[in-house]
Amino acid sequence: MKALDYQKQKKEGARWVPVQGDHVNYHAIIGGDVSSMGHRVESVFMAASGHMIAFITGKRGHVAIEALSKASGQ
Repeated sequence: MKALDYQKQKKEGARWVPVQGDHVNYHAIIGGDVSSMGHRVESVFMAASGHMIAFITGKRGHVAIEALSKASGQ
């Protein structure tokens, strides 16, 4: 997701987008089944490519925000 789209969706609330502190599930294949659960978003920022990425607990490096889904109960 491009940074401008992220900011727009975050502002409008039309679709859930992850923010720092959210509890999330990780999908190794975007749109696929949940690969791991119980992560917390440590930070969300724009990569040099202009796409939004996040650092989450339990994963080394960053992930695309499209690979995250809101954990149930949130």
